[in-house]
Amino acid sequence: MRTLPFGLCQKFDLPSIGAEDGVDRLFRSRGDAAEQQVVEFGDAQTAVRASKVIEAWRRDCAGRVRAQNVKVRPFTDVAVSNGRGSWYLANYTRRGEGHFHSLGMVVSGPRMTLIRMDHDGQDHNYEPGQDPMELAVKAAAAKLG
Repeated sequence: MRTLPFGLCQKFDLPSIGAEDGVDRLFRSRGDAAEQQVVEFGDAQTAVRASKVIEAWRRDCAGRVRAQNVKVRPFTDVAVSNGRGSWYLANYTRRGEGHFHSLGMVVSGPRMTLIRMDHDGQDHNYEPGQDPMELAVKAAAAKLG
């Protein structure tokens, strides 16, 4: 399990806030990257508490990103088949290039999955309900069980 902070806004790794076990998966394609972390906590209450910590880290994230034009959007709820799903998008400019970072989260019982997607570009425009992160959160929730 990853022992470094997972997302752009995360201050500490998940074992530091109670995760007991987990696995990471990394996906790359033409410079874009996606990663998933699936962790287990001792109980459902601890998993929910950890999700609240992640949400709090997002609130003061923009001031910690070393880049220009930083915008960190709020978490958006995602209707999922199992548990509670949400995601946010952060965008910023570094060395004159635009960058997008999405973080998705699903909490179901004592389990949590975080999904991270990063890509460069000038825009991140998708039809409602078709953002790749929103679709990934739905898929992850269905598998989390």
